[in-house]
Amino acid sequence: MDKQVMAILELLLSEYEYITYSYISDRLDISVRTVARHIKSLEGYFHNHRIQVDTRRGEGIRLILPDEERTKLKKLVNKNDSSGLPAVERKIVLICELLGLQEPAKSYYFSSALKISLGTVGRDLEEIEPWFSQQGLVLVRCRGNGLFVTGAEKAFRDAIVNLLISHIDTRNIHYSYIEFMGPDFFKKELSRYTKIKLAGLMDGHLLENIKKIVDNYDKNIKESLVDESYFKLILLLGLMVQRQEKKLVLDRESVQTVKSFAQYDYIIKLLRVIEKYYNLTLQDCDVYNILIHFVAARRRQGLAVEQSQPDSQLAELAYKIINNIQQELQVKLDYDKDLLKRLLDHLKLLMIRASMEVKVTNNFLEPIKSDYRHIFDVVKKHIAFLEEVIGKPVSDEEVGYITIHFAASLVALENNAKSIRAIVICMSGIGTSKILVEKIKQEVKPVNIVATISSHAINEIELSEQGIDLIISSVKIETFILPVVVVNPLLREEDKLRLNRKINEIEERKNIVSITKRVTDKAVQTKQPESGGKDTGYYLALIHRLLEHFYYQDQLVVKTKQELIGHIARTIVDAEALQATILRNLLKREEYGSTVIDEKGLVLLHCRAGDCLRVGIARLAVPVDDLTNDPPAKIRTAFIVVLPQEDDDRIVEMVSQISKALIVDKTFLYEVCDGNKEIAVESISRILFNFIS
Repeated sequence: MDKQVMAILELLLSEYEYITYSYISDRLDISVRTVARHIKSLEGYFHNHRIQVDTRRGEGIRLILPDEERTKLKKLVNKNDSSGLPAVERKIVLICELLGLQEPAKSYYFSSALKISLGTVGRDLEEIEPWFSQQGLVLVRCRGNGLFVTGAEKAFRDAIVNLLISHIDTRNIHYSYIEFMGPDFFKKELSRYTKIKLAGLMDGHLLENIKKIVDNYDKNIKESLVDESYFKLILLLGLMVQRQEKKLVLDRESVQTVKSFAQYDYIIKLLRVIEKYYNLTLQDCDVYNILIHFVAARRRQGLAVEQSQPDSQLAELAYKIINNIQQELQVKLDYDKDLLKRLLDHLKLLMIRASMEVKVTNNFLEPIKSDYRHIFDVVKKHIAFLEEVIGKPVSDEEVGYITIHFAASLVALENNAKSIRAIVICMSGIGTSKILVEKIKQEVKPVNIVATISSHAINEIELSEQGIDLIISSVKIETFILPVVVVNPLLREEDKLRLNRKINEIEERKNIVSITKRVTDKAVQTKQPESGGKDTGYYLALIHRLLEHFYYQDQLVVKTKQELIGHIARTIVDAEALQATILRNLLKREEYGSTVIDEKGLVLLHCRAGDCLRVGIARLAVPVDDLTNDPPAKIRTAFIVVLPQEDDDRIVEMVSQISKALIVDKTFLYEVCDGNKEIAVESISRILFNFIS
């Protein structure tokens, strides 16, 4: 079965409600026509498996079959066919298999599993052998004894972490319905079979528990570590528990130094929580392994880490590097204090990683070499002297990160004045965030980048009050009030096109389009009434749908915010499967903090789920504490919004008018918080009709 056909079948099996062809098209990044053709080709499969297909005009398609049968088919699809895998994916699968072996395996096993010849297996093994060597492992190929991998336990753990991190889809990592390190967490271009093999290296349930423990232990950790370092911490902790019977053996002298680090108490307290939860007894080697990762981890801003060189010596090194590079590039850079600070911060971590034998990974190394080859070569040349300081050559991965800092400053030289107020969210650290910001300033239409923040620090209410028009992010995030454009951290051409389209929309809405553009657009204005009439009809139908199914609960008795969310999920729709989706997505969204609108205790709860479109109000008989908010708040009223999973800017734009009104219109806020159902519905109707008029 074709890979795209398999993906469509899997999507249909996973959805209990109707889904449209355009929804499938967006999720799988294929055309609607291709979706229609592939669904037509599935008719024989549906007939053979006695699957009833229900299609409704305007609503979409769904499969009708018992849960037990649906589960069986999901397992069959998930097993998938390994035949026809590209060479790159075969090697990923081989690495996964070899890392997971409990005993030597014959080449025939891999030939059978991957449906390839023994000769192809042999060639693939030769090509992946250097990868194992880079990880500090040895691929042993003994005739008669089979294949196996040998090496230190620490190398095994690092290899698993590096393999998983290098294949995650950085645009999906914060989407609420994506399971952490589950198959959908990995790059969309990989086949389902390969994604399942990657996910199978770790116990998914264990990882989710570890993630919850870490997040509960330190609610700010996601904001202090870059996402890659945060993920590595979760994975290393998971492997510590999952492979507890395989003891770490590390240099005793190094292990005994752990208590000298300022972060020791922080890590030991976290490990004690994990010990208690899993009834383990951790060794000093476990503590050291986690501690060195945490100390050497890349951070979003500032570094509260110890260093092997005094600041004065590091500053001298940094000045030397900047001076030499600016001379070769013939561009003045020593004025840039921000570059100096970023370079100092990176050099501190570079020294720590070198002293602790910590290897750094860089998933952007190839794009950096491709886009900034000359800068990369110059940087590599002028930091080579650091080998004398750290006792080993500086890796290309480190060179790549330093290149990013210099490229960002070079791009910054060509900034222009901006008009659209935007914030940038980037998962990949300070350097990548900086270059993304500067490339936007240089290559995209006028836009004023106000700040760079963590995806976990988004509060749309506060951002709206600050006049932010747009969020530009390198990861998919769920928003309700502000539009989001997802881009590659290195800003590709297609990213610029999407950004400019969105900026045009915002400019038109804010009436800040240039005179030239207005004159140019006059030629097509005669066509607007027809499309405008269609849009008006569409919006009227949406308003009718929203008000007809308006959700309202008064004097609700709950003890916690989680209980409130559970009650809402169970009562806002009838379908049990959709209830479960809403519950999961609301809870997932709240992991990033509540959106409390004001002192009256109004909280905004929102998510996406199936084809559901609901708004409503839940008022509590007694306020409940919201401890996830900073500072803690009392919840008295919840305003609930559930939007369809399928993206439709018109729906988001219209419904977001309600939340914006809650911020700027105090009368409307009081009517929502204190009025009865009729008053609330009337007020919301007024806001929505004002929008379409």
